[in-house]
Amino acid sequence: MEQPSFGYTYTLKGHPFVKPPRWEGGKRSWIYGVTYERKPVLTGIASGFLFSNIVGA
Repeated sequence: MEQPSFGYTYTLKGHPFVKPPRWEGGKRSWIYGVTYERKPVLTGIASGFLFSNIVGA
């Protein structure tokens, strides 16, 4: 039996892209620059649900 899907998130080819690390002495950390491109696509609006004004117990 097929299962409906509300949507997908596609990751663009070649991503995530990580730049060479650099040392930041003020933060005492290695910093890794990252580019991560994604694109959400809604495919089946009828299979989605919207919950609003939810109150926890």
